[in-house]
Amino acid sequence: EGDPASAGFEASPASIRALTGFDLQNRKDTLAGVLAGTGVVGSGSSADVQVTDIDADEEGSLDRHLSCVDDFSSIIKNGITGIGIPVLGYLPHMEEAVFKSRHLGLYTAGEIKDLKERIGIIADKIEETVDFDRILEIYNSEDCEEQGECSEAVHNGPVIAVARDDAFNFCYSETLEAWQKEGAEVQYFSPMKDKQVPADASALYLPGGYPEIYARELSENTSMLQSVRDCREAGMPIVAECGGFLYLGRSLEDSEGKIYNMAGVLEGDGKKQSRLVRFGYASIKAKEDSMLFAKGESVPVHEFHYWDSSENGDSFNAYKKTGDRKWQCGFADEIMYSLTALLRLQ
Repeated sequence: EGDPASAGFEASPASIRALTGFDLQNRKDTLAGVLAGTGVVGSGSSADVQVTDIDADEEGSLDRHLSCVDDFSSIIKNGITGIGIPVLGYLPHMEEAVFKSRHLGLYTAGEIKDLKERIGIIADKIEETVDFDRILEIYNSEDCEEQGECSEAVHNGPVIAVARDDAFNFCYSETLEAWQKEGAEVQYFSPMKDKQVPADASALYLPGGYPEIYARELSENTSMLQSVRDCREAGMPIVAECGGFLYLGRSLEDSEGKIYNMAGVLEGDGKKQSRLVRFGYASIKAKEDSMLFAKGESVPVHEFHYWDSSENGDSFNAYKKTGDRKWQCGFADEIMYSLTALLRLQ
């Protein structure tokens, strides 16, 4: 069935043309071969992903174009165009625009103080090194016209309290937009600094993030922990994913090995592991009816974390798309969904 975890698999059914970026560090002499090989593998999948010329109009194909490279020597450019893939631009290394990373990848946008300045530096360079006229020509073609219209959110429904601060900062914008389009009002609060969940909230959403880095601050805010427990006891709908899942547990180990009390809504203690846990794409199937899922319903998820819980729940059967790995996970009932994995709530 192709590769459901690939961008090509998602792009092909919608006839989306995609610009592909490659980091050429330590691979400038082999990139052309990699691209050519990708074309051979992709064209054999049911998604009909193909490496084609920039002017190809074949329905269902994905035009792959090199948009960002680290070393734009004539050897690289000629090598890639020689296999029928035009180069539309490049982005050289710029120390002043580097985004640093940590144990789960890049720092999030909200944590980078000079984010706008760095983006400005990159934008100025891209204007010099990318062929925007050619890109616009590609995307302005008849088969790439935008489909549908965006509907504006109407806020006349319940208030959903969404945790957002340094500890909780990983949330898909599509999730919030979907709720807003249905009439809900999104109200942000900080589990680190605020005293309680917003008083007018009808539901609580604890997204992913880095609670393990701020375990002490979260633990010391005892009034917020009590407020979260009160929400659960009062029957408020709660969705907690990844970092939010750890926050609902009994305790959480920080990056230095110290243990701090958490909300205690769920059984289980969050502890650091020696490697990424259940890393990658998977699917979960609900064992019983619950707030978000019907019995037997299956949805795609992904996991990307070093911390895990001593009790991950058993409301779902999880399995990888490839191989035979299976496990049980998650807590779900008529008013709560909590899981270490992430999904887009649309």
